[in-house]
Amino acid sequence: MEGSSVFFQNQSLKWIDVCSPTAAQLQELSKTYNIPKPALDDCMDSRHLPKVERLGNLFFFITRVADPLAKFYQTSIQDFTRKIAIFANENFVITIHRVQNPFLVEVQDEVKARLVETIRTHDILLAILSKGISSFDDLLEEAENEIDSFEGDLFTHETDEASLQKVHYIRRKLFGVKRLFMHHLTLIQKVDVKEEKTVIALQSLKGRTDHALFYSDELLEDVNELLNLQVALSSKKTNEVVRVLTVFSVFFMPLTFIVGIFGMNFRYMPELEWEYGYLASWTLMGLVTIGIGFWFHHRGWLNIGKSLKKK
Repeated sequence: MEGSSVFFQNQSLKWIDVCSPTAAQLQELSKTYNIPKPALDDCMDSRHLPKVERLGNLFFFITRVADPLAKFYQTSIQDFTRKIAIFANENFVITIHRVQNPFLVEVQDEVKARLVETIRTHDILLAILSKGISSFDDLLEEAENEIDSFEGDLFTHETDEASLQKVHYIRRKLFGVKRLFMHHLTLIQKVDVKEEKTVIALQSLKGRTDHALFYSDELLEDVNELLNLQVALSSKKTNEVVRVLTVFSVFFMPLTFIVGIFGMNFRYMPELEWEYGYLASWTLMGLVTIGIGFWFHHRGWLNIGKSLKKK
């Protein structure tokens, strides 16, 4: 079939990989391997999250792996991951995806590195799922580094709009990754196997997924706490500025009041003809200013200016 290749084959099992199939190719797959056509059509929908369904003697898996080519600002699950649909029974495994995926080639190499004749369907499925969980390691590590960098900038007051936007992208992406891991856990729990070796491998995969889920949840919590802290620090700085402006306004209010009185245009104001009126008004305003300054100093409000100067 055009667009498909045999990734692995032994006496009892064949792994076929199909990239970007046409409607005719899906129809051929349906006839050749007795796969329900609606399920094949469904596997091409890019919106699906990880799941598993039983279709007669077939298992239908959907998994998502991290896209190494995704841009930093792509935060929706469909943008920063690639979907892989898997149809499997004891005789074959068929993987279907839209674009060429180096991820599957790596899984193929891992499978072929084992004793070929002992490979069974569950070995390929577990390898794909395990490698899929590991594909998010770089993303989570990058997120952790960005969070640490943002935390350092936050306490040195070097955060700007660009860094805040980047942290927002990280938060959205971590939320998506956490959601994916939760769906993968549900998928793993629905897989029913009886062989002891396979059960152990499945439990190991579940443990890795649990660890990845905990790690992503911890990073998401750190991001939320840092964003809340950033808002708190910004509010504190704003409040300090408002308080300083309030202090200055309190200094000038009584002076404005005095000037307002002497600036009135009444005809009979005896102070206007007083020889020392001008000097007395300046003296009064000076005493009022000094009195307010002493009062603020006693209350500790003048320390605000020093704290802002340090910032």
